Amino acid sequence: MQWDDEVKIAVSGLAGERHIVISDVGSRNSNDILFCLPGILEVKSTFLGLSPLIDQGYRIVTLDYCGRGNSDYLKHANHYKISTYIEDVLAVYDYIINSNKHENPLLKKFNLNVWRIQSKSIHLLGNSMGGLIAAVIANRKLPAIKSLILNDISSLIPWAGLFSLYGNLSQSTLQMPSYGNFSSSNDLAKTLNVDPNLLKAVMQATHLDIPFKNSMNGIEFTSLFKTLSIPICLIYSMESKLVNSLALHHFKKYAADAKLVGVNGSSHPVKFDAFVSKELSEFIDQQK
Repeated sequence: MQWDDEVKIAVSGLAGERHIVISDVGSRNSNDILFCLPGILEVKSTFLGLSPLIDQGYRIVTLDYCGRGNSDYLKHANHYKISTYIEDVLAVYDYIINSNKHENPLLKKFNLNVWRIQSKSIHLLGNSMGGLIAAVIANRKLPAIKSLILNDISSLIPWAGLFSLYGNLSQSTLQMPSYGNFSSSNDLAKTLNVDPNLLKAVMQATHLDIPFKNSMNGIEFTSLFKTLSIPICLIYSMESKLVNSLALHHFKKYAADAKLVGVNGSSHPVKFDAFVSKELSEFIDQQK
């Protein structure tokens, strides 16, 4: 199963000119837009499990960051970093806002180029690294962004969780629990549908170029979360190495009112099934 509604968007920034591909599914008349941000080596198809929400009236917009899926690969591997993906996300945000502008016929009669933005609600949903990017975007307090949904990521990444993510990529036999073992990075990149250079780039310290602090417990993103002012929902695996009891304790200090949804198992990120979709829908309904 795939979403056929693909749109190509031009992006310009410090990483150069490029095109990224997005999926935009559901009614343009929907008042609730789920803006879904993939994880570090994910492509937009990871959100296909949310398809039933389209029948409930949601519009879903998601993207392939540069270096993933059908989006352009970057010429220089050192340009793969979170600030580059933020450029991609902001370009898609502009696309969403512009797609909801409607010219006022009365003002047009007087040759006044004035636009009215319909009242829409954008709900950011980020898987793993995408959750950190979503927190960055939410802190910018952009119009129409109403809530933040995090999938198996919080304000603290414990060291054990970090090693579970990156350790497998540094082995001579590359291991990805969801896909199997691979003898070369090219084979893994082909299976993941990503630029082979991306696998090396995500291992570099320069890839994580948003504010953080190393501590005894792990990598802390306190500055991203302590200033958030919109409702937050955290979905996490009950056996998660990324969102363990230590991470939950840290998160609650800065998001005491957040909705917490624990899901059985150790999947990272949490898979989108009927239960998770229902929890997401209920959380969004509470913001109306």
